[in-house]
Amino acid sequence: RLDNKPAGSMLFVGSTGTGKTYLAEKAAEFMSMPLVTIDMTYYGSEDSLDRFIDVVSRQLAEKPFSVLLFEEIEKANVRVLDR
Repeated sequence: RLDNKPAGSMLFVGSTGTGKTYLAEKAAEFMSMPLVTIDMTYYGSEDSLDRFIDVVSRQLAEKPFSVLLFEEIEKANVRVLDR
């Protein structure tokens, strides 16, 4: 790609134990990319947006071509989810 946009996005939705993390691991393995897991339970407070942006920016700077896995995304603050 010649631009800086993501090559693709996947959203896995389902109850616990349905293999969402497994699918993300296999997708990363298939594309020969590292898997970066971010636990969203740490970003449940109102003031966690800046911390979230710092963590994601740092991870993308270290591993620009990677699969990002946002675990427990429903527990994140609404401001973080909007970002």
